[in-house]
Amino acid sequence: MQNIYAEVGYEFNLNSPKQLGEALFDKLGLPPRKKTARGYSTDAETLESLRAYSPAVDDILKYRTYSKLLSTYVEGLLKALGPDGRIHSTFIQTEARTGRISSTEPNLQNIPIRTELGSRLRGYFVAAPGETLVDADYSQIELRILAHITGDEAMQQAFLSGADIHRATAAKIYHIPESDVTPQLRSASQGHQLWHHVRQGSVLSGQGPRHFGQGGRYFLENVSEYLPESGRLHAELH
Repeated sequence: MQNIYAEVGYEFNLNSPKQLGEALFDKLGLPPRKKTARGYSTDAETLESLRAYSPAVDDILKYRTYSKLLSTYVEGLLKALGPDGRIHSTFIQTEARTGRISSTEPNLQNIPIRTELGSRLRGYFVAAPGETLVDADYSQIELRILAHITGDEAMQQAFLSGADIHRATAAKIYHIPESDVTPQLRSASQGHQLWHHVRQGSVLSGQGPRHFGQGGRYFLENVSEYLPESGRLHAELH
């Protein structure tokens, strides 16, 4: 917080969109992206687009991440402790349209994992003495269906051989061997759901390089390399 105040030149309420907007756009002179009825927009998309203009923006995004982790996953889960000192969620199989089991009171299906700090929270979930926690999930079920529908031999072979789809995608994006892909790079490719969009250099949803690149903060010139076959594959899926 002190870094932000030092950059702006005064202290203000970081949780107030109005005061934050005034600090960024009036005091620092950053280019405003859009306005709402209440003033400047300071949503995540706006702040992401302003990272290059001031180091304060990066610190603000970090502050929001930490605040979210604290309020939702630390303080929030502590409030859900049962009489035995443990958390007991309710799992429902008839609520989600997809047929997936949903978790409520509290929701334990959105515990963060894609950032180093967020993933550390999962270390606090431990089984009671003599018990075991079991985690089960279909492995990339949507991508397997996609490989079948499109008849993509490369994807099909990757699944049949047990290859790591997200690691292979990250290696192609960053032009490095798969052995050099770090957990962070793999997470970046997975987090943007690249394999829902990319197939052998193709974009499934028909997005252009600018829109596609924003989600993962990739350089446009790198993203553009994956677009040449976009039109053909997009037509195949529709």
